[in-house]
Amino acid sequence: MSRFKKFQVVLALVVISMLAGCGAMTTAIQYKDLNVQTRMSESIFLDPVSPDQRIVWVEVRNTTDQREIDVIGDALRTALVAKGYRVATDPNIAHFQYQVNVLYVGKLEQAAINSAMGAGFGGPIAGIGAGLVAGAAYGGPHAIGIGGLAGGLVGGLAEVIAGSLVKAVAFTVITDIQLSERSETAVAQRQTAALRQGSSTIVAQDVSSASPWKRYRTRVASTAVRVNLDFQEAKPELLGKLVSSLSGLL
Repeated sequence: MSRFKKFQVVLALVVISMLAGCGAMTTAIQYKDLNVQTRMSESIFLDPVSPDQRIVWVEVRNTTDQREIDVIGDALRTALVAKGYRVATDPNIAHFQYQVNVLYVGKLEQAAINSAMGAGFGGPIAGIGAGLVAGAAYGGPHAIGIGGLAGGLVGGLAEVIAGSLVKAVAFTVITDIQLSERSETAVAQRQTAALRQGSSTIVAQDVSSASPWKRYRTRVASTAVRVNLDFQEAKPELLGKLVSSLSGLL
């Protein structure tokens, strides 16, 4: 190999290492501050009620394995009391029934969050277990290979090392919500279900009834993103924004 060729290879390796470092630096700068966002799949609008009807019964279920999220129930009740509602222990005396199911708590890629929100209340949550969200998933750059196979290998190694130290990590809490308002007149409702029996048989059920409740459903996703974020650091702000969004429906 000529001296000029050797110089080209060395120069390419230096440039690749610098680009990998720049990619990590860009991610570190872009996501240095904790960013928490809350999204709702559908809006819910309720008619205003008189003060004597501002009675709500609250039920929060956590079907994940993250038991520390159970504080959402008490936090939501406290937020509703601060807004002038009385929290009832008997659902039969309440004017509103507020039911929340925490479906998912953990790391989730942006594409999976978008899919879950597009599916809406009761829809599937794809992409669970995807793991860490790299800066590239949120727009961070990849290193550019220069100088052939050797340059590509070294560049990839440099990016892996830089990426292992600097990651934009996202934690997400996804909840399904059913908000029911007592109606002055009976509400006709129809429930249809298709139940599988074995691998080739489906039993269809169709039930019509009258209910005293008008029901509204939506899904909420709250996401916290920051470089090298730990869940314990994200939890206060993440749950605070989630409770604020939930209490805002009433």
